[in-house]
Amino acid sequence: WVRCEVTVPLAEDNQGTFDLKLTLADGTAKTFAGLAHEPGFDRLDWVGFVSVAADKCVTFVDDIEVRPVE
Repeated sequence: WVRCEVTVPLAEDNQGTFDLKLTLADGTAKTFAGLAHEPGFDRLDWVGFVSVAADKCVTFVDDIEVRPVE
């Protein structure tokens, strides 16, 4: 499994970037900070997941949480 955390400052805190943190099952983590997002993105209206696999596959998505940053 892979844990994926995305932190996106929105509204008045929006600076045009987001942070992505990936954590592997063994606890190894890597953060990609300051990734650019589309200009004008200032609120989250929906969340979707897609696959770009060339063959049939199954993807399990679990424990989705969308909340304000504390």
